[in-house]
Amino acid sequence: KNHVLVTSSSSISSDFGAFRSACPLKKFAQPHTHLEWSYFEAGPTDVNTLVFLHGTSSTAAAFFYQVMSLSEKGYHVISAQYPAFSTPAEWCKGFDRFLDAMKCRAVHIIGAGLGGFLAQHFAAKYSPRVRSLVLCNSFASTYAFESRAGTWANLIPVMPSAFLRQAMQDTLPQGGFMELSAKQ
Repeated sequence: KNHVLVTSSSSISSDFGAFRSACPLKKFAQPHTHLEWSYFEAGPTDVNTLVFLHGTSSTAAAFFYQVMSLSEKGYHVISAQYPAFSTPAEWCKGFDRFLDAMKCRAVHIIGAGLGGFLAQHFAAKYSPRVRSLVLCNSFASTYAFESRAGTWANLIPVMPSAFLRQAMQDTLPQGGFMELSAKQ
């Protein structure tokens, strides 16, 4: 029997507060670089691992309901917030090191948006480390974005991430609170 849970922004906030109390944000500083990964981790570590990768203007916190629910069902779950890399190939090397630090040999990857794009690159280059791949609202090529970006794309590497995040959020519809629903 499926149940639908409708939450308001105030209950999401209290749910997230309870989650953060039980599952604090952890950090991994990638050796020999200035790069730092942030992540939430829950569940037993001696079972298959599920790794969630967020989209462009999101963070590891985006999957807190999934981390809570799946870890309660006995899965080892990591929601990773990755640092900025120059290329997908560099990101793949960094993610490989992150998985080493998490002591994960092979994982199930769930990627949304940009996270799914990067996960596809990782699966192509490091296939023994990927047990399965789940993609949501993802893309396989950035050509469509590159062709529309023009010369502005050259400025992105030098812009502060807070500015870029705000620019992305400003393109989203404005208005009242959005109602979220999830099947339990």
